[in-house]
Amino acid sequence: MVQPWSAGIVGLPLAGTPFLLVAAQIIMLVSALGRSVPSVAQFAAGHYCLPCRGGALSGQPVCKGPDMSKMKTNKATKKRFRLTASGKVKHRCAGTSHLAFRKSKKRRRNLRGTKILDGVEAKRIREALAGNSY
Repeated sequence: MVQPWSAGIVGLPLAGTPFLLVAAQIIMLVSALGRSVPSVAQFAAGHYCLPCRGGALSGQPVCKGPDMSKMKTNKATKKRFRLTASGKVKHRCAGTSHLAFRKSKKRRRNLRGTKILDGVEAKRIREALAGNSY
């Protein structure tokens, strides 16, 4: 049996082969590996991705169609930061949860509310939030 990773899924004769025959061959190979098998309709609609373990695309998924993976939101960042409408990053000040009696009145007053984060940190937070505001 031809191993699908021996040449990335390119071990099949694709040139001049009708699409449905190629899809059927790939589905047969995937089922032989014990993975979930897509229907020919799913494959034709572009709703299926196959991993590639060799060849020119070594280590990269061979994706067909619009269903590409998306950036995940970091949940810890989501709980601590928010994006404003203009894209700035708001956060709560550190040192406000307890032991406030040690801090001067002026310091406690200045720690109230939320502040705007600036610089490189704001860029990293935006990336961790994947462009979403919560």
